Formats: sequence, structure tokens, C-alpha cells
Amino acid sequence: MYTCTKVIIEGGTLIETFNIARRLIDEERENAKGYKIPFIKGHKTKIKYYINVFHRHFDEKEYTDVVGRYRLTPCVFELLRFTKDKPEFSEGKNYYLLGMSGCGKDFKVIVRKKGDGYVLRTYFRV
Repeated sequence: MYTCTKVIIEGGTLIETFNIARRLIDEERENAKGYKIPFIKGHKTKIKYYINVFHRHFDEKEYTDVVGRYRLTPCVFELLRFTKDKPEFSEGKNYYLLGMSGCGKDFKVIVRKKGDGYVLRTYFRV
């Protein structure tokens, strides 16, 4: 389990939380400019985590669940970038990574193997 230095996005409505999380997602996409599919590359593991469409299914969830997931965005990106752990096999074709935010909240990141890396599927508090 990776322990993050960043904390979750605090306070505000869904719109405020969404805007902050969306800006973080867009910044990561901008960092991967020039690549066909945006990704985050792990510094220690050298694994690529593709981040193109992971958040689209959040709209189908309940309001509180959506807010909780978007609040984890900075911690999830830090986990993908700095963890020493490799994704562990879960169920189906999925793998997972575990993390803890800087404020002590545990979360799980679900990824799926694709080519030379993994596709970020979803993340949520556990």
C-alpha cells in the first residue's frame, strides 16, 4: 500500500470538486501531449497507466459516490506515479493498487492490462 503525501480535494459541491479534479485530469493529459493516448508513467516501476476515459462512468453513480471519487483524484495520480508496487490480479481481467491519502483515507485503484501498460478503469474509497 502506497501512502500519499497529497490530501483529497476538500469541501465544496460536486461542481466545485468536479472542476478541480477536471483541471488535474487535463493537466496530466497536457503533460502527455504528443502521445496518442495520455498516460502517467510510474517513476519506480516504469509502468504506463493510460488515463483517457476512466471517469466517464462516474455520471451513472450516486451524487455522494461521485463526489467521493473525484476528491481522490490527486492521490490516485500520485499513487500511479510514485508507487513501488506492481498491480495485483483481482477478478476478470482487472488488477488493483491500494493507497492511503495524506489524511488517512484508504482507496483502491482498478486498472486493466493493455499492451505495454495498464488502463485506469476506476478508483474508490475502501
